[in-house]
Amino acid sequence: MAEVKNKKIWVIAFWAIFALVVTSGIVYFSWTKTDEPATASEAPRCDQKSTMLTETDELNENEVEFTACNFDTEVLQSTGLVLVDAYASWCPHCQKLAPTIAEIADAYAGKVKVGKLNANNQDPAMKENFDFAVSNGLESYPTVWIYKDGQKVDEFTGERSFDEIKEILDKQL
Repeated sequence: MAEVKNKKIWVIAFWAIFALVVTSGIVYFSWTKTDEPATASEAPRCDQKSTMLTETDELNENEVEFTACNFDTEVLQSTGLVLVDAYASWCPHCQKLAPTIAEIADAYAGKVKVGKLNANNQDPAMKENFDFAVSNGLESYPTVWIYKDGQKVDEFTGERSFDEIKEILDKQL
């Protein structure tokens, strides 16, 4: 009987140690993972495309195109307010919000930099933008981020009226 009890203890000890080793490995690799691409081929292909807009996307003269490649210089290094509309061209809510964003861009020209980030998860050409947007908090379309002097100060998802967006921006000006 003592031999069976001893065997059970060894089996339990083995599985406990095994679980500890596996858990430690998972924790170690998740902590050591960096957000930087593992290889140069995974890095954003900034020089391969001058634009990430599709033929259905439109910007007015007061809107800027944001990409994973220019986000740092266009948004994070900007002074003042920046509004980023992360969208997908297939998204009906994004399509409804687009004219409002264009209207905001016109109304706040010279006061707020307004632009679009094409984060279409269904277009392989937009993979870098999509991955970048997700790493910055994109969970649904459309998502609008408000930055002030390079720091995110507000965000919202879904459609909003001109007056609602104006109120958000006016609080930050």
